[in-house]
This record gives sequence, C-alpha cells and structure tokens, in this order.
Amino acid sequence: MIIKKVDWTQFKASAQTFNSNIKYSEKTSVYDLFFSDTNLPFICRVKKTSPANSDQTDFETNFKAASNAPLYYAKRVDTFTAAGDGAVFTIQDRPKKTFSIQVKKTGGVLSWIVELQVSPDGTSFSTIGKHTDAIGDGLSVTVSSDIPALYFKAKCTSFGLGGTNIVSTILGIE
Repeated sequence: MIIKKVDWTQFKASAQTFNSNIKYSEKTSVYDLFFSDTNLPFICRVKKTSPANSDQTDFETNFKAASNAPLYYAKRVDTFTAAGDGAVFTIQDRPKKTFSIQVKKTGGVLSWIVELQVSPDGTSFSTIGKHTDAIGDGLSVTVSSDIPALYFKAKCTSFGLGGTNIVSTILGIE
C-alpha cells in the first residue's frame, strides 16, 4: 500500500471526508500529521513559523485540540549488502499494529525482497508484509497486524547484484 503525502488543504479535507481522527507528532519546526482511511494512509507536514503561517494557525486553532494523542512511533533502519536479518527492535512500552516499510537502493541494485516481521516474544517472528523492487525505490508500503507487536525487524530474503546496498526503514505507528 502506498502512503499519500498531501498538502494541508487536501489533508484536512480528506480527514473530514473519511471522518478520521488526525494524529500528530510535534517537533520544534513542524507538525507531522497522519490519518488513515480503510485503505490509504495520509501524511502531511505543517511548518511552524513565527509569526504563525495560515496552515499552522488553522491546525492549532481548529484541529490540534480535537486530535488524538500525539503520534508515537518506533523507527528502525537497517542496511543490507546481502540477504539476512536486521536487528530486532523492542517496543514493549507501546505495542504497534500498523507499520510502514520503505527501501532505498544505493548504486545499481537490481532487485530485492525485504520482509517486515513482527513478534510477541522476540524469538518467533511472522511476516506481515514485504517490500520488493517491483514496488519501487524509496516508496513506502503500509501493513497492519491483527495482534499488537512487541518486537519487529526487517529480513532481507533476496538481494540482486549490481549495487552497493539497500537501506530499509520501518516505522511502527500507533
């Protein structure tokens, strides 16, 4: 599944159309916003300026207070030069059910398969999604697990010759 990155005007209109709750992560200079309809996650970045810009004012005045708690996420980045397991990420304090995986290639890598795996105990992992070269370099796939995961990892099961490496980024999203 592809994540849809949109501007603030389209983001708020889509959130209202789908009657979705907005989640956000607040940083010093931006708000990173997220919501998901049944099939498609939407993301938006609203810059924070002084004085406040119109998008910032609109979000802070009309949406921020009604939004769910701030978005908490867990992030793991692994670099693969051959097939193998990435490091296990422990998220016991805030289990996750929704994950996004992105793979970026370096050089002329021809093909790859990277599995997104989750586990309740850190030893027995199940594959809940895959990212392949057919999806595309730098594009993201979002998948959900039926059961909240306490651990997740990337597993590169195939790496085609022709380049230096691939970098897998996984986000576990509440």
